[in-house]
Amino acid sequence: MRLLREILTDTVEEAAGRAATACRITLDELLGDGITRAEIEEVLGELGEIPDLWDFAMGTWEDDSATSRFGAEGGEEQYVAGLKALTSKPVVGVGRFTSPGAMVRMVHQGILDFIGAARPSIADPYLPQKIEEGRLEDIRECIGCNICVTGDFTMSPIRCTQNPSMGAEWRRGWHPEVYRGRHADGKILVVGAGPAGLDAEAAVLVTARLLEDSPLTDLRARHHEWPDLRLRSARAIGDALAPGTIAAAVWEGRRFAEELENPTDDADATPYRREVTQLTGQQE
Repeated sequence: MRLLREILTDTVEEAAGRAATACRITLDELLGDGITRAEIEEVLGELGEIPDLWDFAMGTWEDDSATSRFGAEGGEEQYVAGLKALTSKPVVGVGRFTSPGAMVRMVHQGILDFIGAARPSIADPYLPQKIEEGRLEDIRECIGCNICVTGDFTMSPIRCTQNPSMGAEWRRGWHPEVYRGRHADGKILVVGAGPAGLDAEAAVLVTARLLEDSPLTDLRARHHEWPDLRLRSARAIGDALAPGTIAAAVWEGRRFAEELENPTDDADATPYRREVTQLTGQQE
């Protein structure tokens, strides 16, 4: 506890009111012989007034950000309840809060002052605004699948099952709430292969998560009939092309919708922005 006291005290002095000092601390490591709730209560009793804010979390990722299969919304309430009474400073906690009612209850009952919502904000970046405006039915709710964090473990781009624009806002110019307008009046038939086609106006679900490309193969074999059918193109995307995660299929559906019939399509152009380091050639 002495080391933590010195670090917090030095940090507060260095910040000198120019920035807030927050301390994230483990509630319980759930290891039997690890950090326990009783020890955290002792820490707050001694150091509770030093930082400007306390951030409570569980000891491991698996316990702090459990999937919906193994943990209910607000699952950390049993560990955080009562700690706010040990300090006059504001406290923030997490727990995959998706229900505005649950968030409000945590504050009204004096359990938390702030709601931490990392994964819910990935699913819907406009979550606070929609709650403020009373548009609860428009909230894109986090389902706790944790596909977002798999990118950290696999060194791959972040994806979200509920928000296909995640990670592509700057690179591809995708807005979470706004889709580009249509460039043509042609009609599209989406023969669904899972979630890649769920946002389409017309969807006929013919496959599950198994590859099923026989409709496309048969259609391409009848290419000579396309002019009479007013058919211009046929493509396979998402699970119909290669079975993958739901998030990958949803992202592919968004990509196809954004690029379909785009009048500025250029086969040689990179369809996304890149951060490229350039050398100026100037010497210091």
